[in-house]
Amino acid sequence: MNLHIPKQLARSQPAGWSLIFIGTLLLTWFTAQSAHAQSYRAAAGLAEYAAADAASLVTLQTNREDITGDGVPDTIRIVGRPSETNRGSYNKLSLEIQDGGERKQTCFYIGSGYAPLLRLVDWNGDQVKDLYLTVFDPFDRHLPVYSIYTRTDADGGGSRLTQLPLPQPLSVSGRLKDNYKVQVRLRNTNQTFLLDRRERSAAYEQAGYYQNGRLIRPKLLETAAEYNELLPADIDKDGISELRGLQRISGIGTDDVIAYAASVWKWRYGQWTLMRTELLSQEQL
Repeated sequence: MNLHIPKQLARSQPAGWSLIFIGTLLLTWFTAQSAHAQSYRAAAGLAEYAAADAASLVTLQTNREDITGDGVPDTIRIVGRPSETNRGSYNKLSLEIQDGGERKQTCFYIGSGYAPLLRLVDWNGDQVKDLYLTVFDPFDRHLPVYSIYTRTDADGGGSRLTQLPLPQPLSVSGRLKDNYKVQVRLRNTNQTFLLDRRERSAAYEQAGYYQNGRLIRPKLLETAAEYNELLPADIDKDGISELRGLQRISGIGTDDVIAYAASVWKWRYGQWTLMRTELLSQEQL
């Protein structure tokens, strides 16, 4: 350690002042060295934590497919860390794409959930596979969460992966009517259906909604605000996938399933277009 004290300053001051000055310099130097050491240890600790965190990730699925359109297969992986509290669930789920041509990596953070599954499909007919990801909610393993990623042109040339929106669920309404009938309306297409629920008459009477077939307690139907299922399917067999959605419609309780509102969506002109709707019973699924 070298501390430089001007000779003129040292001679012009009392000896006691010089000792104080030197002590102050020493304290400042040691404080700086200690702070530097602490910063180094903190950085090393963060690096060690990041390495340990990365090591705890496991690969859940790997696919090799050209998803950028350059003719070179890319590597797509789903990685995550097994949850310590929810068995079968994963935290820090991510979708990692290694570009086989440009050798660059893209990562989409997913979050947490159960049973992540990646499907490779073509939405727009460009002969390049798009990504369709399903993960079940970490708090409700029966509630699926969907994500769609497709290739788009990047600024300055080349391509990039972009997340597409999902089609909005159908707007469905319905109510109980006399003689154990149920009226269901699909507002998107203005379709109305009248269903006979006579096989449930005993349960409806016991619950206090009917008396000898006459409705004495009005009841609106409950419709799932989200899709119970939304999966790719090539409905018209043209090699381009559509999305087929199902929404459960319930009567006097969640276990009283009236029907499912089914919808078919096709990606056209940068948006999802509703192609078809229908009402299906559980037996028709």
